Amino acid sequence: MLETLGLELLRAESPYGAALENHCIRLAELALALGTHQDVEMDEDLVRCAAYLHDIGLCVKSHSQPNYLKRGLDFARPHVQRWGVQGSDLKVFDEVMLYSHSLRRVSGMGPQAEMVRIAVSVEHSWGALSHGLSGATLQKIFSSHQRLDFSRVLWEFAKTTLLDDGPSQLFGIFFPKAPQTL
Repeated sequence: MLETLGLELLRAESPYGAALENHCIRLAELALALGTHQDVEMDEDLVRCAAYLHDIGLCVKSHSQPNYLKRGLDFARPHVQRWGVQGSDLKVFDEVMLYSHSLRRVSGMGPQAEMVRIAVSVEHSWGALSHGLSGATLQKIFSSHQRLDFSRVLWEFAKTTLLDDGPSQLFGIFFPKAPQTL
């Protein structure tokens, strides 16, 4: 159910169509594969929902927060709470939304969110950083959900981040402080 609702919300808010949708689906698939590979128990429905919404702050034009990660959380959190996500599942969702683009492990972050964070590095490197996933697994995921014009989407995201959020926000996105009580 969460997976479907998350994908519907992404489709409703994203101007990027299948390129962003496929990115988010690949990210979910990679995170789940990493969880299996590293023996991390994953809530598949929750992880898929969070992966589908992790970039939503780049799609919504509210300027309620200084960067797109926090905007995305502000936008998506009320939806997932209305869908019944609470307690430790809400913590996982929040961590994915805020820390999935961190280039290093974030102290105190839970293992499910960590699998999504690692999956982002696999996805953005086109599988060059495999984190132990087999070539066959990577091939299957990347060929099942093609990149289409995702490079153009990444360029648009970079422009949005630099122009709307400002260069000073980039450091906090890629090197965030440890999670605080959310």
